[in-house]
Amino acid sequence: MACEYTARCGFFRKFHDRESLLWKAMVRQHCQCGEECARRIMYDSGLVPPSDDMMPVGVHASKALLALT
Repeated sequence: MACEYTARCGFFRKFHDRESLLWKAMVRQHCQCGEECARRIMYDSGLVPPSDDMMPVGVHASKALLALT
């Protein structure tokens, strides 16, 4: 089941089209198939995640991860 928040999710909009296999796997696991996403939980609670770089696991992406395209 795809996440109902992808249209407004800054993480998804920013990273869904990256070519790195790591990014593709993360988007597939959390945005297209999974339900255990800290961002989704925040949206469900009426909150907005603090930044687009907050990953679905609830931590901010490292500089090394952000460097992957």
